[in-house]
Amino acid sequence: QLKDKEGRLTLASWVEKQQAAIDLFASHAEELGYKPELIKQITPEAMLGVIHAEIFTDLNAETFVRLAPVLFETYNVAYAPAMGDKKFSGGLAQMTAETFEGILKKHRGELERIRDTDTGAAFLVPTNGNRAEFSAAMLTDEDSQFFYNVFVLAENARLATRGIAKDKRFVDAWAKATEDERARYMGSLISMANNLPSAAKNAAEASLKEHPESLGEMAARLSGIKITRMKMI
Repeated sequence: QLKDKEGRLTLASWVEKQQAAIDLFASHAEELGYKPELIKQITPEAMLGVIHAEIFTDLNAETFVRLAPVLFETYNVAYAPAMGDKKFSGGLAQMTAETFEGILKKHRGELERIRDTDTGAAFLVPTNGNRAEFSAAMLTDEDSQFFYNVFVLAENARLATRGIAKDKRFVDAWAKATEDERARYMGSLISMANNLPSAAKNAAEASLKEHPESLGEMAARLSGIKITRMKMI
């Protein structure tokens, strides 16, 4: 499936396509049950953090950012499947087939309606049990992979923040934070949640306990945490 995809997407073209998918998802966020202010924090830059955490952990952040254009073209990053993963993970968000099945089971009606009524929607909604369609939507069909990348990260972020989002200390710290601090916080949290949402949730709660008045300090705390138990959702 990947043999004709080599070097197809540069970093610049990936950013453009992924941003379009983010905008599409954001325009239907409430319909799908997500808060627009949460989706606002899912950006191509935040997704690059996920790529770094998933595929290029041996590189420090600055080196990864500097080399990202070369890595995209050399290693075909946009279509990177999880190597040796027995749970069928594919795509930059490393979504398993089981996760995909759960999304479709819960949101099939909304997804089909969006696909059929929004002229900008070109993603696939696979039929039940069709693994070939699942694989295409998770990995090789660009419109689908980019859209479902956002979907998975949105769900992970929701799971990771559902407790602290109602905590007055966090609400106050978020309100007085700069946009840069918010972006750093969510970028760190999303990268963690992609591996294990429950661990990211615990880390977010711990960072809030230690730094209840500063989102910037919470972000720094999250950035220093490494999850040792890697588990794809």
